[in-house]
Amino acid sequence: MPDVGEGLTEAEIVTWKVNVGDTVTLNQGLVDIETAKATVELPSPFAGVVTKLYGNVGCATTRDTVRLAQQAQAIGVDAIVVVTPYYIQPSPQELEDHFIEVCRAVRAPVLAYNFPLHGGAELAAATLGRIA
Repeated sequence: MPDVGEGLTEAEIVTWKVNVGDTVTLNQGLVDIETAKATVELPSPFAGVVTKLYGNVGCATTRDTVRLAQQAQAIGVDAIVVVTPYYIQPSPQELEDHFIEVCRAVRAPVLAYNFPLHGGAELAAATLGRIA
């Protein structure tokens, strides 16, 4: 998520302002997001054509991650990008269970996002192989 100020790193998508196939200009509004403090419009960092809409989701619990993935699907994302649970140190088996449960809860493609500095857990290739 781009920097929206005050160190906020989490938000929920409120409204997409573009669709796949739309041509956008530099700084054109793409999406409205709601943070803990305000609703903010995020501008396009580039001019071009929208090819896909991705929704990044992730929480400390699988239940909350599933809820966000379902919300992302409901607003029409093309794929859901899921980060590992954060604030905890899940085992490889717990990570496998987490991603499988998210995949089962939605029809949209799910992309596993391995970002250990944020999530605190390394998503190993072997674990990904068992999920796929």
